[in-house]
Amino acid sequence: MLTVMRDQLNSVQGMTAFNRIMDNQKLQTLLSRGCITQAYYSLDVAQDEDMEILSRFVTHDQLDAQAVQYISDRDPKLLGELKTFKSKYGNSWAEPECK
Repeated sequence: MLTVMRDQLNSVQGMTAFNRIMDNQKLQTLLSRGCITQAYYSLDVAQDEDMEILSRFVTHDQLDAQAVQYISDRDPKLLGELKTFKSKYGNSWAEPECK
């Protein structure tokens, strides 16, 4: 059972790393084309999504003490923000086109 859980955790971490690579490549492309507004918007949406996910974990007590301490040590105000976080974008948004 531990082997299965380890493999699942490794898979999730691998997919997360892959997604970050893809996001970074998208931002690099936008920036190389001079699309500063679009790159900023993309970052803002990504941060909003991550805050929403982390907010759910915090408000439903789905993080262990070590994870909570990790967050608190790096940004003492964030846990309070996460408890009342509301997404700016909800489930949909339109990415501005870069010409």
